[in-house]
Amino acid sequence: MCNVSGIADTQPDVSVIIPLYNKEKYIVATLRSVLQQTQVDFEVIVVDDGSTDRSFEKIQPYLDHIVFIHQENQGPSSARNRGILEARGEWIAFMDGDDLWRQGKLKTQVQFLRENPDFHWCGVNFTCESEGTFSPRLGDTNEEGTWEVLSDWMDEQGWPKTWTSALMMRRTSVLSVQMFDTDLPTGQDFDLCVRFALKFKKYAFYKQRLAHYVNNAENAISTQEERKLNSCFLMYQKHFHYINSNNIKKLSYVRRIELALQGLVIRSNIHYYPKLGRLQSRFLVRQCPTVLNLLLFLVSHIPRTVSMNIIGIQMLRMIRQTLRDFMALRASVRSPAQSLPRVAKSNPLYLSRVK
Repeated sequence: MCNVSGIADTQPDVSVIIPLYNKEKYIVATLRSVLQQTQVDFEVIVVDDGSTDRSFEKIQPYLDHIVFIHQENQGPSSARNRGILEARGEWIAFMDGDDLWRQGKLKTQVQFLRENPDFHWCGVNFTCESEGTFSPRLGDTNEEGTWEVLSDWMDEQGWPKTWTSALMMRRTSVLSVQMFDTDLPTGQDFDLCVRFALKFKKYAFYKQRLAHYVNNAENAISTQEERKLNSCFLMYQKHFHYINSNNIKKLSYVRRIELALQGLVIRSNIHYYPKLGRLQSRFLVRQCPTVLNLLLFLVSHIPRTVSMNIIGIQMLRMIRQTLRDFMALRASVRSPAQSLPRVAKSNPLYLSRVK
């Protein structure tokens, strides 16, 4: 059962979608960081996914400024999909219930997408907060007014150059790739971006840090390592099948999935999930029958009590790092990425957390 309340009859440019589940400590700061965005016509859609804490009580003062939807607990993918279906904006910006935006985030992205209508998505740089420690996620760059056009949203090692709350996507394009996969227990945002990137090649990245990601300990999913590893494995299986069934000729992407799967097998063995590690390694060998993957398969099947297992894992780590270094070196000698004209400077005001 779902209940919907909201405001506004005009068509907004952007729909901001916030899935909410037990974020009473953070949701007020999140809403304030969204509502302080200026020079953009936008709506805010909060989908409460069956919260059991005081989250609804916290957002009551803001009900006149948001579209509020309540549903029984079905997971973040379902909540985001419900928001997408209810959205009226041409563009969608996702926001988690404990993250923050800096002033000018929406304006910067909307301005770029209006001036470059052939783009279906773009992202901004961001910082990460984990247990009180702050760090930039995409290098030390923090260049105001500088966009970079990329042919791929992942780097050579398979790491994404964005994250959900830093993205803006065309709504019709998100619908065309069938939104978030509700069958995946975790990693649904990464999965969406992969499918989106395979269909819409060009991605633009704004180098200034206009978003802030909070990795708090209360996020239960991120603390369940085995579940996370298994979810990633399911996601990569899905991507291999998708590429094969659609005859997609994208060897660089297949190579990066292979690297990611190698990492999953090593992590599964290190955390002592032998059954999962063996399952992952068997799939990896079938899809990419290389000497390295065969060696990884053999190491995964050596009993944990045998010291060679630990030695093999360390050896695989070194080999894998050597391959990554080679790919990074190869990328560095390629022609530099195309740059777009600088946009107007906005001097964003950095937020402080609301107590």
